[in-house]
Amino acid sequence: MKKVAVYIRVSTVGQNEAGQRDAIQRWLDGHRVSDAVWLVDKASAKNLDRPKFHKLQSAIFHGEVETVVVYKLDRISRTMQDGIKVLADWLERGIHLVAVSQEMDFSGVQGKVIAGLLFGLAEMENELRRERQRRGDEAWRIP
Repeated sequence: MKKVAVYIRVSTVGQNEAGQRDAIQRWLDGHRVSDAVWLVDKASAKNLDRPKFHKLQSAIFHGEVETVVVYKLDRISRTMQDGIKVLADWLERGIHLVAVSQEMDFSGVQGKVIAGLLFGLAEMENELRRERQRRGDEAWRIP
């Protein structure tokens, strides 16, 4: 694996990752990165058990990646606990994390605080979406 890894995640097999790809490719082009490794998971972010995410984690552990590029921070995780755990591990290892749509630098204390807030908001939105779905399902039940 190269020094720059791109991680894309969509929730289901039917979803299209083209929007994420386009935005990330523009960032790579703008930073003259031509040899990034692309890893794409089609799975929920409810947990970290995703094949390409495991491959990314292994490459980071073995020192094969210096920079991880994602479209948005919630592509890594939609739970605050998992997201902060991953981010803290990556930052301790010196990984530079880029979220192209959020234009954020997550290094340093301020970056960690902002990331924690963003992971918390992602988890909250996920819970609100589930609640809306549940209420919608209940509204369509025939008594």
